[in-house]
Amino acid sequence: MSTPPFPKNITIETTASCQLRCPACPTPVSLGRPRGFFSESLFQQLMEQVSWPLEAVSFGWSGEPLLNRSLPRMIAMAGVIGAVTYVSTNGLLLERDGDALLDSGLSVLRICLDGVDQGMAEKYRIGTDFDKVIQGTKRLVERRAARQLRTPSISLQMLVTRDTEAYLSDFLALAEACGVDEVYFKSFNLSLSDWLPSSHRQEMARTYLPVLPSSHRFLRYTLDRSGEYALLPEILAAPCPEIESGVTILHTGDVVPCCEDFRGSHRLGNIQQQSLEEIWRGAPYHALRMKVRGRALSMCEECSYPGSGGYNQVVPLRPVP
Repeated sequence: MSTPPFPKNITIETTASCQLRCPACPTPVSLGRPRGFFSESLFQQLMEQVSWPLEAVSFGWSGEPLLNRSLPRMIAMAGVIGAVTYVSTNGLLLERDGDALLDSGLSVLRICLDGVDQGMAEKYRIGTDFDKVIQGTKRLVERRAARQLRTPSISLQMLVTRDTEAYLSDFLALAEACGVDEVYFKSFNLSLSDWLPSSHRQEMARTYLPVLPSSHRFLRYTLDRSGEYALLPEILAAPCPEIESGVTILHTGDVVPCCEDFRGSHRLGNIQQQSLEEIWRGAPYHALRMKVRGRALSMCEECSYPGSGGYNQVVPLRPVP
């Protein structure tokens, strides 16, 4: 297969820090590389390198994007070149930064709540403040309406786990009360690159994967003959879309192939030394693509990203603003 002409989507590691300690996230305990923030000047340099139609820029990934005070200005830069912009947040800083996000022209905001009350939410989102997130969400919706803005589209996310699976209708009612545009029910991901040992992954499966028959549509995994959880065959067989269409850029400017490379194990170049186009078309990237297409990298062996979209559910609550 030939090299795709250009990356259509860019994921930015806005920061490598977070206030929460979610069990399936390596950021709090096992990132294995320095913390830091993606600087505004580095992002400006990146935008100047993009000479092709860029479809989307996602801000977030390993850390909480709103911790980076330059985020609104970076969103605005990406909007200038016509990219759709996405932010996924834990919501703790919405009260502080809500107006700046509205000013930025952000396209899509996903607020990860993962529960219908404090007790449920903090079982997974350790360190969260449920009421603070709800307050910030409601205020943002109100300010968007008061300013007669069409964007951002605002959604509330709930991870479907053993603790939350019986409360989907309650979460929908909560989202309606907040006035958001949609709800995103997200399936639980155990295929966390190669930072999580297999034994720990199985323990996490037994703790978090939903068990109700009505929740099977959210399961990316099945029990194998040995009684362990394994990826569904159709996900294992699916080709990786990210290696053909997207890149992830660390806060240092290092380019890695995708959002599964938490530790930056496969660095393909740095946008401070080469242009993104040169890195994308370079020999190291080409060699890596060949390995990824055959799931020959350890981080690809159990990756659930290809084909996993069908195991999530989006519920529109009102017309897109």
